[in-house]
Amino acid sequence: MYIFAVVQAIFMMAQLAVLLDASSRVFAGDVADKYMPKWLTGKKDKTGRPVHSYTLTCGLALFLLLLTGTLPNINSIYNWLLNINGIISPYKTCWVFFAFVMLRMHQDKFHSDYVFIKNKTGALIFTFICATLGFIPQEAEATFGSAAFNHQLIMNIITVIVLFGLGFLLPWLRKREEKREMNM
Repeated sequence: MYIFAVVQAIFMMAQLAVLLDASSRVFAGDVADKYMPKWLTGKKDKTGRPVHSYTLTCGLALFLLLLTGTLPNINSIYNWLLNINGIISPYKTCWVFFAFVMLRMHQDKFHSDYVFIKNKTGALIFTFICATLGFIPQEAEATFGSAAFNHQLIMNIITVIVLFGLGFLLPWLRKREEKREMNM
């Protein structure tokens, strides 16, 4: 049992590291020069990967760890880190939802033999509900209306806002760099 627990803990930590690292590498990949500040993409290793994308990975991991420091015990921390993927994933793939919404908005141009929800408004509401349900804390001790529930709900909202904010901030910083370079 203890061996399984140790192996499972290592697996979960590795999975978190790989998910963060993979997303930051993709983010700092081929089109990064257009959307990311030069200090994140400038220095590259032997294989051509941006070295400073690890700075972004470390920053994201530090942000998550600092948030977990506000939880009462190790079980809450572990469960919150497991559940955060279910919160982030629907919004990380928000462009899939956006594409679905755009297809539904222009369903007269794009024909489909099968339509899950025929009512356009109902389909949009269903999409929003599916993406948003992940915000609700899922721990047994976090019953609706309790301090633990409210605390985790606030943490979930802050996490999504910060990650989306970062997604808007980095391209904005890159545009400022480009303007500064053009003015020189």
